[in-house]
Amino acid sequence: MMKRLFFLIAGMTVTLVAQAQPSAGSFSVIPRLGVNFANLTNNEVVTDLMNQTQTLKSRIKPGVVAGVDVEYQATNELSLSLGMHYSQQGSRFPDFERKDDGLVEGFSDWHNDFDYLNVPLVFGYRIVKGFSVKAGVQLGMLLSAKEHVSYTEIIPLEDGSRQQGDAVPRESDISETCKKVDLSIPLGVSYEFENVIIDARYLFGLSNIYKTDLVKSRNSVVQLSVGYRFQL
Repeated sequence: MMKRLFFLIAGMTVTLVAQAQPSAGSFSVIPRLGVNFANLTNNEVVTDLMNQTQTLKSRIKPGVVAGVDVEYQATNELSLSLGMHYSQQGSRFPDFERKDDGLVEGFSDWHNDFDYLNVPLVFGYRIVKGFSVKAGVQLGMLLSAKEHVSYTEIIPLEDGSRQQGDAVPRESDISETCKKVDLSIPLGVSYEFENVIIDARYLFGLSNIYKTDLVKSRNSVVQLSVGYRFQL
């Protein structure tokens, strides 16, 4: 009796494991939700305060990524997926001050918000059960581009103190200065367990996001997401 029970449990386990891995020739739908850690290359501002010039580079800006992939399992190891993802990207700067005509301006909460609809075409190769490496090409379509910054006027006084005004927030639509299409290369790894897929990617931007050639910045995004496989 115990031997039959053991073989029954073992058989069920093997069946569940087999079902967890998509079979060759099958299609799957994978909704996913995650977070972006985005920045722009060659993105900097120059400050001039107290006769000291300093260049500040932009920093990572977090955002959300959400969407769905349709995946075709060509062989037991090789897969091809086509996705559609809403992706919040951009960059941010640390707070700083800059001298302008004898006055000092303070800049705070400076960040750029770029919303994209990304369409990644990704090849996956299963190294061992559950683990895959991925690479492909991604087309991004710009949905919106906005710049946010708060200005504060600071007046130096004769006694060495400073009179600081209220922070004035400003938001600008910079969509007309940005290209509508962005091309990038997604590279990553994923781990799948019982249809749950943990995916880590780096989106290597190839396109200058701005229309002018005077400023050449590319998207640079680390993306972490969790998805669930519905095998068709």
